Amino acid sequence: MPEAPDQRGGPAGAARRLAQPARRLLRGAARACRLARPVFVIGAPRCGSTLLFDALAETGQFHCYPRENDWVWWRLFPPGRLAEPSDWVGASDVRRVGPAAVRDGFRDQLLGGYSGRFAGRRRLGRLASLVLRPGRPFLDKTIANCFHLDALAAVFPAAWYVLLVREPRATVSSMLEGWAHPDRFGKPLLGAHLGELPGRTIDHWCYPAPPGWSRVVARPLAEICAWSWRRHVEEALQGLVRAGVEPIRVRYERLAAAPAEVLGELADRLELRVPADVRAGWRHRPLARTTVSPPAPDKWRRLHGAAIEAVLPRLVATAARIGYNLSARPEAPGTRMTRIETDVTEGGLM
Repeated sequence: MPEAPDQRGGPAGAARRLAQPARRLLRGAARACRLARPVFVIGAPRCGSTLLFDALAETGQFHCYPRENDWVWWRLFPPGRLAEPSDWVGASDVRRVGPAAVRDGFRDQLLGGYSGRFAGRRRLGRLASLVLRPGRPFLDKTIANCFHLDALAAVFPAAWYVLLVREPRATVSSMLEGWAHPDRFGKPLLGAHLGELPGRTIDHWCYPAPPGWSRVVARPLAEICAWSWRRHVEEALQGLVRAGVEPIRVRYERLAAAPAEVLGELADRLELRVPADVRAGWRHRPLARTTVSPPAPDKWRRLHGAAIEAVLPRLVATAARIGYNLSARPEAPGTRMTRIETDVTEGGLM
């Protein structure tokens, strides 16, 4: 009787065998990537951080994973390790696994992003950059980093931080709008824990989970989003102070109104060599890939005006810390903010 054919044979099997040495080579190249002075974009959910991240990534001056790096953190620090699962990761967590394990996690994620389904037509160029330019800076935008700042400071003591802020009423309104899309913004890892909580008004959680999230699930959704926004911003501000770093601060409203100017200033602060064609493309930025509906003046008032007004007192103090006076009378149409309020600035957490 003839022998059964080797299931690993044929062109597909040969391709897999040939790919194994290539994968080992690429993994070695990824390990050589030094993650030189990384740049972390820090901001609350729905503050415009994807728009900013994509614009910086397009400069070609960074190694970066094309999506958020949540899985790096979840693999090393499963939310279930905590009595209340959340996105909090502290310096003590890093000490348990070692800073090298976190850096290796980011390198593996880079390799996966450069060779996987998100790489697209730029795949070969991105893979080549790992081999040829291991000292290129690393760029990351992961919203949950608001709760990772102690850990990031322990792993990357020389990192840059870009703090992006946005008008709180517009941000909370966008969070409310996005909550209807758990396929895009949901946290399925929290599903089992959420299902056990009594009196909840929600059947899923969206955006990163701050410590204490399970205690607010019985509130109306607008209150949940306002609470979540406040925790993201407050933890980010406190974490940056604990790390002893002065972030480069960017205001979303000016980024949206004058992207080329703001991104040019930011690139100069980060000492980036940006090609002229990339700078020219910044003049007409497309909508961010995470957009739910096109932006419009006072959209928050049209979509969720009554709900936002109801939670406004919960926003005022934190809003003031990031430069937004919600207790002031609305500006007259056409009134412009002063330059000191709108510039890209370094330091000064407001």
